[in-house]
Amino acid sequence: MKKRKTSNPEIDLNNLQIPFKKLLSSAEQELELKNKAERNKLLQELQVHQIELEMQNDELRRANEELEMQRIKFTGIYELAPVGYFILNQSGIVEEVNTAGSVLLDFDKSIIVKRSFQSFIAQDYTDTFYRFFKEIKSQNERKSCQLELITQQKNIVYAQVEGIAIHGIHTNRVDCYIALIDITERKEAVQRLEVTKERLELALEASEAGTWEYDYKTGKILLDDSNYQICGIDKHEYQGDYHHFLDAIHPTDRLAVDNYLRTCINQEKEVNIEFSINKTDKPCVVSMRGHHIKRSDENQRLVGTIMDISEKRRLENEAEKFKIEQQRNITAAIINTEATERKRISDSLHDGVCQLLYGIKLNLQQLNAADFNEGPLNNIKSLVDLSIKEARNISFELAPSILNDFGLTITIEEIGRRLSTDKLSIQTSVKGLHKRLDLSVEISIFRMVQELINNAIKHAEATLIRVEVRKMKGVEIVVSDNGIGFDQKGIEIPLKGMGLSNLKSKVAIYKGVMEIDSLPGRGTCVKILLGKITD
Repeated sequence: MKKRKTSNPEIDLNNLQIPFKKLLSSAEQELELKNKAERNKLLQELQVHQIELEMQNDELRRANEELEMQRIKFTGIYELAPVGYFILNQSGIVEEVNTAGSVLLDFDKSIIVKRSFQSFIAQDYTDTFYRFFKEIKSQNERKSCQLELITQQKNIVYAQVEGIAIHGIHTNRVDCYIALIDITERKEAVQRLEVTKERLELALEASEAGTWEYDYKTGKILLDDSNYQICGIDKHEYQGDYHHFLDAIHPTDRLAVDNYLRTCINQEKEVNIEFSINKTDKPCVVSMRGHHIKRSDENQRLVGTIMDISEKRRLENEAEKFKIEQQRNITAAIINTEATERKRISDSLHDGVCQLLYGIKLNLQQLNAADFNEGPLNNIKSLVDLSIKEARNISFELAPSILNDFGLTITIEEIGRRLSTDKLSIQTSVKGLHKRLDLSVEISIFRMVQELINNAIKHAEATLIRVEVRKMKGVEIVVSDNGIGFDQKGIEIPLKGMGLSNLKSKVAIYKGVMEIDSLPGRGTCVKILLGKITD
């Protein structure tokens, strides 16, 4: 068997190099592509980061600009604020101060800064500031107090102080921010108000007055302690009820006061009324006054005072009585003086003129009628008789001696007889005067009757006048006529012409009243009722 001949041919590297190169080139390409893709991806990421950084940079720039604007704005507000701002360190040294703060203290900023804030505070308020400063450093909340500051000119300034402490986050530094508000005017106003209030309370106490208030929301009338005593209201039982307050008013005035108060409340009118209080111990008259205070529709009040005017009214009544009594005394003195003068003139007429006329008449009667014409002589006698009659009438009107001798009844009948004529009848009637009155009273009654008759004769154009005088507890005088009358709506004009003012004065002396009843065409009736007159 023949051995097979084997061959071991050499590997041809040249033939292998080409595929290897191809393989290597393919891997390099693949790696290159991979690297390129990674580079592109990285580049994209870098571009994205760049865009983000630019955006963040823009955002930061805008934030810085806004922060700068806020800083400028804060600086402007800080410097131009009307409130004084101070920044103190934890030792109380002023680090910064704004313009308002330096103006408030009346010091330059350079003097205030680096100086203890306590050096500007009045000595009496140093403890107050010490407690305030300690609290704002130890407590993380705002605190306030009021201080009295001393300015460069040694003037006093009252300030409301608001403060808070700011603690550093990364440091132990503590800054205290303090705001000062000038309350000097408000403080002085409060002090003046307190003085005024004190004076008002003293005045109310001295005048026996108290304050009251009507609440529009609740409809209650609130009283102070003084009014409980004035109105006789139990403080523990009174709850401010409106009707409970009305119960304290005297029944005779209650309805009128209720209507008046309701009108003032509904129409927002001022309150000014006087009424009696329903107190059992003693009569009490009060004056209630009030005015509206309206700050808003929901904050409306009616406040005022209630004053006990009982003593004032008593004194006024006594003064009025004294005044009336004085007027009566003066009028009585005038009337007495007038009566005295009338009597003097009457006596002069009766004893002088009338006697002379009588003498003339007697001498005329002694003349020889043959020596004179009978006609002229008779005329002279007639004139003398007429003069004697007229003088007697004047003497009677001035001071009738018959009144002294025979009394009022005969005198009134006599005046009716004397003044009656063919066209006018005067009828008289006197009742109840069985006893003589005091002569001054009889003279006054006679003068009243005489005045009323004369008025009727002058103004009424009447044909009949009736005179009635009746004595009861007092004296009633009635004088009526059937004349033309007058319209009582225009009574002031006739009264002036009728001269009744003097008549009213005579009536007032005896605490009397006078009534006039008249209508046009239906005559006039005057009634006078004098007070109780003793015999």
